[in-house]
Amino acid sequence: MTTFLYKRNLGKRKGYIDGVFGSGRVMEWIRILMNNNFRVIKKTIKENCNDEGNVLDIGCGTGYFSRLFNNANYVGIDNSDKYIKFANTKYGGKFFVMDANKMDFKKENFDVVLMISFLHHLSDRELKGIFNDVKRVLKKNGKLIIIDPVPVNEQSNFIRRFIFSHDRGCCGRSKEQISRLLENYFKIEKYEVRNSLSCTLQLFICGI
Repeated sequence: MTTFLYKRNLGKRKGYIDGVFGSGRVMEWIRILMNNNFRVIKKTIKENCNDEGNVLDIGCGTGYFSRLFNNANYVGIDNSDKYIKFANTKYGGKFFVMDANKMDFKKENFDVVLMISFLHHLSDRELKGIFNDVKRVLKKNGKLIIIDPVPVNEQSNFIRRFIFSHDRGCCGRSKEQISRLLENYFKIEKYEVRNSLSCTLQLFICGI
C-alpha cells in the first residue's frame, strides 16, 4: 500500500531498493533482522489490541503481523501483488491486493484497523483519502492503531537516524504533523514514543 516519494536520485534509488525488497521472502527476512524480530512493535500491538473481533491491517506487506491474531478475524491488504501472494502462501488466504482509498469492505465492519510503518510512505493528500475510508469501515467503538517512525531528526541516536534516512519512505512526520492529519477524522486517545532496535517509533491510538 505504498507510494515511494524520493527527494533525490528518484529513479536510481527506487530501482535499486525495489530490486532488493521486491521479493516477499527477502523483504520479510531483512526486516526481521533489522528490527530484532519486531519485538517492540509486537509488544506494542499486543498491549493495545485484543486478539478478537475483526482486524484490518492496512499496508500489511508480507503479512508478518497476522501471526499475532489466532482468534480474531484478521484481514490484510496491500497494493503489492508479490507481497500478497507471499502472505497468502505463508500465512493463509486472508490477504488481498486493494487500494486503501477505496476499500471493498462494508461500513462499520472492523473493530481495529492497524497501520504499521505505513504513514511515512504516503503524501498528506493520500493519507486524507485513506483516513476518510478507514473512518467508514471502522465500527463506532473501534480504534485505529498507528505505529510509525518519528522523523529522521527526531530519531533518538545517530544509528537510528542513519537507518531511517535510508528507508524507502521519505514522508516521516512529527507528532504534531500526524495529529493535524488525524484531527478531522479521529480522536487521539493515546500517544507514546518507543525505541526499537532500528528506529524510534511513535504510537497513536485513535477512536471515532
